[in-house]
Amino acid sequence: MHYYFTAISLIAGVCLGFGILYLFIGLRRKEDKPLNLSFALFALCYATTLVNGIRWYAAASVAQYIAISRFDVVFLTGAWVALVLYISYYTDLQPRIFLWALSTAFIVPGLVYLISPMTFTGEISGLVYITLPWGERLADLDATGSIWSDIVLLARLVTLGYIVFALVRQFIGGERRPAIILGLGILPFIAGIFYEILGESGVVPYIPFGEMGFIGIAVAASLHMTNSVIKTEEQLEAYQLELESVVAERTAKLTEANQSLIRENEERVRTENALRQSVEELAFLHQISEALNTATDLPAELERIAEMITDLFDARFTHIAISAEDDDELTVLAEFVREPVPAEAMETFSHSLLEIPLTYEILRTGKSRVISDVQPLPMPTLFRDAVIALDVRSIMLVPLIIRGAAGGLLYISTNQVGRSFTQAEVQLAETIVADISSAIENARLLKQTKAVAAEEERSRIARELHDSVTQTMYSVSIVAEALPRMIDRNLDEAKRNASYLRQSTLGALAEMRSLLFELRPETLAKARLDVLLQQLADVLTGRTRVPVDVTLIGDSTVPADVKIAFYRIAQEIFNNIHKHAQATQAWVTLQRKPEALILTIRDNGQGFDPAAVPEERLGLMIMQERASEIGADFSVESAPGRGTHITLAWRVQGD
Repeated sequence: MHYYFTAISLIAGVCLGFGILYLFIGLRRKEDKPLNLSFALFALCYATTLVNGIRWYAAASVAQYIAISRFDVVFLTGAWVALVLYISYYTDLQPRIFLWALSTAFIVPGLVYLISPMTFTGEISGLVYITLPWGERLADLDATGSIWSDIVLLARLVTLGYIVFALVRQFIGGERRPAIILGLGILPFIAGIFYEILGESGVVPYIPFGEMGFIGIAVAASLHMTNSVIKTEEQLEAYQLELESVVAERTAKLTEANQSLIRENEERVRTENALRQSVEELAFLHQISEALNTATDLPAELERIAEMITDLFDARFTHIAISAEDDDELTVLAEFVREPVPAEAMETFSHSLLEIPLTYEILRTGKSRVISDVQPLPMPTLFRDAVIALDVRSIMLVPLIIRGAAGGLLYISTNQVGRSFTQAEVQLAETIVADISSAIENARLLKQTKAVAAEEERSRIARELHDSVTQTMYSVSIVAEALPRMIDRNLDEAKRNASYLRQSTLGALAEMRSLLFELRPETLAKARLDVLLQQLADVLTGRTRVPVDVTLIGDSTVPADVKIAFYRIAQEIFNNIHKHAQATQAWVTLQRKPEALILTIRDNGQGFDPAAVPEERLGLMIMQERASEIGADFSVESAPGRGTHITLAWRVQGD
């Protein structure tokens, strides 16, 4: 009976099964991958060695034995190297240089045997047959040893020592259970190897028990795998519980964060809406302020603002009214109606605003009020009928504060049932009303200012008439009355008086024309510049008897603003000659060149030092400003006792 071969076959099958199992486990699991793959390699190589060993022990010749053993040595070498790697990963003892040296001690002799079996075995005598106790015969090679066989034997002994050391270290290090499991599993294998070594040395009868000792390693590895799986399941369960706890915690936090985001989003939307509304309100206020500040026709502008207010507050109609100073009435300055309404009812409503409840109280206190529904309140019958016909519901009443008191009201009316103006809307309306009140007050002040200015201008012209024209005409009348008698008595004197009469008449006429220009500015704009300068010269001569030589060169046609500026500056210069110069002669030259218009006025008066006399005294600052407004150059040359020379030069635009 081939009991030994049967046992080896069964063990080879177990090795093959474990090898394939651990190979798949090592390939699929990341955890302990090197450990599982090294054990799979050990098991597969050892299984192949056992299967090949059946053929080895049944060899019929030396040549057949050597041929089979050359194939077997590859897997046997792989099994020992894989076993060393497995132990290193299992016990976590990995001295790299030692492991490389030990692996080399197996690989190099294996290569030598593979290339030259005779070198490895030494002198071969032939085959010998070992008879097992139960009569089964095994073929073995009778050969002398060699250095290579001694190296392999030493490598096996060192491996066994390394295994023992690694397990003891693992046990001492606290990993007792894995160390004991593998130690018990590998003990039969070590015992079998030792027995084979002793048998090969002739100490005991040779029986190859080493192959059978692997079953212990397989069982130990299985127990370790089972323990690892149990630990993995426990870890997975702990991880699952921890994961569920983390998920629950995260879910709670996410829920809370989501609720917070919802609240923040709602707050952001409210803030954006409020900001958008504020921007719209500011834009509206700016538009109203701009319109009122630049308005040339306030009533028309107030009509447009009433329309804007109606749209802004989604109202039906709006009224802007002021109270008269001398009676208890309201005058509607502007109104806007969004949609067609009964004309008679609107007329009654607009002319009876004082009948709206709380109006007198608001005019007295200056406080805004909102009437949520005006129809149930007590009112005169005719006015109530108008309110019902217009379907007036809610009304906002905002006082116009003029000169510190309520001087009018802004009425904003709506026909929406249940619509009530908010406090924010009231504040916005009060801001709008402040601009309207300022515009109304400014219009009043402007009207008063124009009236005062007109009165002052009339007084100035009256003074001019009295101081110049009236006195001149009185003097002319006296000379004219005495002239006939002078002709009979003294003809030369009569001629001089006649000349005086002519000059005075021309001067008075020029004065009258100048006053006409002041009263009617459009006449000044139509007159030619040379005519205006000649007229100013005639006025000066008529007032002071100072002859003025006027020279005109070229066309004096210029834009209206330039002409008026030249006229005003020349007028101021002639006034200075009249008041300050004490001149006996004046010269005026107006010259038009292709690139410029130049006005020169000079006199032979007493002159002055321009650096020593304040500009305000002679109106120099005003003349300089007028010249700058039209882009002209203004220069003054004067010295005490040397007269005055003034030049005004305007360059033609675009040339």
